[in-house]
Amino acid sequence: MNELYKKYKFMEAQLVRGRDSLKVKLPDIKKTLEAVKLLQEKHAEEDEEKRSLQTNFLISDNIWAKAKVANDTGKVGLWLGANVMVEYTFDEAIIILEKNLGNAISRLESTDGDIEYLKDQITTTEVNIARIYNQTVSNKQKTGQQEEKKQ
Repeated sequence: MNELYKKYKFMEAQLVRGRDSLKVKLPDIKKTLEAVKLLQEKHAEEDEEKRSLQTNFLISDNIWAKAKVANDTGKVGLWLGANVMVEYTFDEAIIILEKNLGNAISRLESTDGDIEYLKDQITTTEVNIARIYNQTVSNKQKTGQQEEKKQ
């Protein structure tokens, strides 16, 4: 029972770590999706001046610079991970980001369900361990009483 308990606790720790990672990724995906939609809206403007985007960006710790970014290509680069960036059209990027957001939300819900199931199993295992311990104590007391009677 102790081995089973340790396995459950290990699995729970892994799932909690995965859930925390997903909770960090969700806001980033949402912000990226909003940024791509903003770029798409700006790109649809007729006036060249309204198409460009003025922004602040971080150069290094506590040093920011203002920049005017031209928005006339109709494309955006998305980080895929492992130092890989791929250029997509706005529509393609929005589709990919919405799909990623949906997948992340469903994985988070699934992980939460798995964690709840494991918590139930852990509680059951703890109760069983306590019962085994109590039975062992009871058996030792009975054995001790029987040995006293024999003497």
